Amino acid sequence: MKKRPVSIVAAALVLTVAACGHDEGDTMLRLAHERLGDNTKMSIDGIVAEWSEGDTLWVNGATYAVSVDDDRARTLVPHAESYNALFPASIVTSSTSVTLPSEYHYTTDAGGRQQLDLPMIATTNGTSLFFYHLTGALVVKYVNRKSEAVTVDRVTVSSGRYALCGTRTISFGDTTQTPTAGSDSVTVYFDRQATTLAAGDTLSVMVPVAPVGSDNIFTVTVSSHIDGNRYTVSNTQQSGHPLPRNALGYSYMVVDNSITNYALFRVTGNGAGRTMHISTALDFMLMQTAINNGWVTEGIRYSTLSYSIDADIDMSQIEIAPISGFTGSSFNGNGHTVDNLTIRSTSACCALFDTIRTSGTPIANIRLTNMRLESLGTETTRYISPLISRISVACTLSHCETSVKSIQTTSASTIYYGGIAAYVAGDPTINNCTSTTRCSLASAGTLYFGGHVGRTDNNVSCNSCSAHNNVALNSTNNIYAGGLIGDGRAKAHSVSSVTCTDTIDATTNTGNIYCGGLVGNLNKSTSNISGRDCTISGNISVNTNGTETLYVGTLYGYGKRSGLYSGIVYDATNLTIPPSSGNINSGDPTGSH
Repeated sequence: MKKRPVSIVAAALVLTVAACGHDEGDTMLRLAHERLGDNTKMSIDGIVAEWSEGDTLWVNGATYAVSVDDDRARTLVPHAESYNALFPASIVTSSTSVTLPSEYHYTTDAGGRQQLDLPMIATTNGTSLFFYHLTGALVVKYVNRKSEAVTVDRVTVSSGRYALCGTRTISFGDTTQTPTAGSDSVTVYFDRQATTLAAGDTLSVMVPVAPVGSDNIFTVTVSSHIDGNRYTVSNTQQSGHPLPRNALGYSYMVVDNSITNYALFRVTGNGAGRTMHISTALDFMLMQTAINNGWVTEGIRYSTLSYSIDADIDMSQIEIAPISGFTGSSFNGNGHTVDNLTIRSTSACCALFDTIRTSGTPIANIRLTNMRLESLGTETTRYISPLISRISVACTLSHCETSVKSIQTTSASTIYYGGIAAYVAGDPTINNCTSTTRCSLASAGTLYFGGHVGRTDNNVSCNSCSAHNNVALNSTNNIYAGGLIGDGRAKAHSVSSVTCTDTIDATTNTGNIYCGGLVGNLNKSTSNISGRDCTISGNISVNTNGTETLYVGTLYGYGKRSGLYSGIVYDATNLTIPPSSGNINSGDPTGSH
């Protein structure tokens, strides 16, 4: 099946006003999308939007033109202490309100690409405006299964419950407002001609819809005009946050002059043994939606099926909540990369998967790179990880790779973080896994940090693994930090061919610090760590604003008893730790026991 490329102009700002000269009191503002960078407004499921000459935007009460030079968009405006901007300028009704359109029109640029402008907003005190979207986006995907071509001339999305467009009060910097009045339907037209969809082709159409109710659940009706006939389908789905926080994903299929709901996933196997195949960003969003909302296919819940990643996927435009309730027999990445994914959670768990309850090998062969983790709930305890928040069974994780470039949290009294799993209550085996964490992390209470596992209350085995940490940790209470495991409270931990490259800077105000090149704390009278071929390098620094005791060791920071490391073979020649002095107890292999 061929995929028909459709370029759609969303909105993201990199502005430039064309001018041969300008007053000294003018400022040239660079306009960029908050995540996609220069000149690209949006990219999702193969839909790419770029800035064009003549785009107009509203800045501080006046309208300005955008010019693009050397793939950079800018605009020239009078100098001010700060700048508030909206795009396109046509949506602005006052300095505090906009009107989100009920109709959008695809136009065709000089390059033959169809363009659609999605409303955007930005604010800055500097000279760069980074825009984000004022609307969500419902993606309607058509798959022509007929033997001849069909044409699509417009798409209408309706909700019987919420306004999807209309008047909206603007508060710059706030992404949560919904329309106060307006229509419950939005229509997208193709201006020059209907879009022709050849046999076997696919077409993705993005329909802007405003953020909806606090429960984020609404029913939409999609009406499509195809070959002059109107076809309608309805579905109840979970909405998202404004783009690029999330997008709404839907898929429809053209079959014998009708449109029916159609799962995006390519399916292999039968019955409960079926595997759903994921190859696009939209597929990935739908997978999360199907699992979390209890969708059923032929009597079987999507949460119980197996999943296969069949291509590298760029998620830079998308933010999803953790996958919750997955009990399938496997999730196989097949060595593919899921890049630039943001996990945004308002619950206790913030990870791709909230909890793994399936024994065997549930997750394997996946690369999660350049992730952003946003734990924004009110729970006092948080479980944060790029891969898994909590493991509650004996299972095997194999050939998984994660990298995290930013972590954002609201206040919490206890935070568990692990590059593979935040908290372990089962007996997992972690084979050939790599984690990279480069960011800062703060807790209003106790903080557990591990390159692979934050805290484990059961036995953990790590084989041929590597953890690369460059982190600044800050807590008002105890910190448990280790290159591989933060707090190991189980009877036995086994490591083999493990490499930890650590730059750990830990600061506490009123608690103790337990920090080790491999394990921060072995806090059980029967705890033991064994293994071979372990290499630890880097630098560990610890700080306190009080008189608390700081335990730092090349192998582990603190142990409940002596002899915890009997039989382990490791090399910490290239690891630097602070010397014992004052309230710092440090040593090789341990700070104290």
